[in-house]
Amino acid sequence: MKIREKVLIMFGMADEVGVQRLKEEVEVVVVVPTLDEAKLLKEVADAAVIVVGPPPVAREAVHDVTTKMIQTGEKLKAAVMIGRPGDLLDFRLATSRGMVVLTSGLHGPTVAEHSLALMLCAAKRIQYLGEEFRRGRFTYNMRLAWRGDELTGKTAGLVGFGNIGRCLAAKLKYGFDMKVLAYDPHVMLHQADEIGVTLVDRLSTLLAGVDFVFCQAQLTGETRHIIGSKELAQMKRTAYLVNTTPGLVDEQALTEALQKGIIAGAGIDVYDPDPPEDPVNNPLFAMPNVALTPHMAGFGKDHFRRVALDQATQIIAFLRGEKPRYVLPVPLEMTKELS
Repeated sequence: MKIREKVLIMFGMADEVGVQRLKEEVEVVVVVPTLDEAKLLKEVADAAVIVVGPPPVAREAVHDVTTKMIQTGEKLKAAVMIGRPGDLLDFRLATSRGMVVLTSGLHGPTVAEHSLALMLCAAKRIQYLGEEFRRGRFTYNMRLAWRGDELTGKTAGLVGFGNIGRCLAAKLKYGFDMKVLAYDPHVMLHQADEIGVTLVDRLSTLLAGVDFVFCQAQLTGETRHIIGSKELAQMKRTAYLVNTTPGLVDEQALTEALQKGIIAGAGIDVYDPDPPEDPVNNPLFAMPNVALTPHMAGFGKDHFRRVALDQATQIIAFLRGEKPRYVLPVPLEMTKELS
């Protein structure tokens, strides 16, 4: 027998397979493919769950509409989303109204792979040289001047050691024979020891001792601009920075560090603001030692299919009274407010 509840999906899910799975188990599944505020507010009136799919429009606009939906959806029990909660919905508001917010814990492999791609592209100038070669501006007799840096046997440092960090550590350690350090105040020593990663208690220790710095920590008030001018100056002049989380790196400080040769290069998937307002005149976009992608680290075909199926499975479990796998925890600062 189908679950007698309603699931409202904004924009569709990461893959259509998730919608089909829900329709097999839930009595009412409504998909609103556009940001039609009037229709969404009407449909949310009797919905138990809202799913916020990958948005084709500005995230701020989505956030505004989901806030209204949470405020008016009196029967809402849960919200499901892809990405960080602050981007697409008001996590604090949802939690205060007794809702749970579900996500997916399956994004580690695809973001880790993208981080490795940025590392390779930056260290070996692949993106820049490929474009120059296509345009006929690079000849074979120029190769000696553009020799790339090797990765095998070097040392990598992870700023953040959650799901993505753990996936990345394994690929760096066993794929590139790298020594891996990690900085994350919220991780216990044994969690790093289990996979052969050295946990350090100071960010400065990590920055000074590694050849590649990877930033994938969760963005909080504590981690915003965790990498600024001071931190970049602590890195080796031969080191590279890879960033896949918005807000962790002070972009202006990074630009200046690259211009002055304070670090060797960078691989960037996110910007400040994100998306960038004026890419044509952004100095980062003209640097040969910087690899750039348009916030694509989490966008993979296989990944989206896994996420959609996982989200559908969690929704079904939740509506049947079972415990879903990936409930976003209530921030510590909110626990007193809710008690």
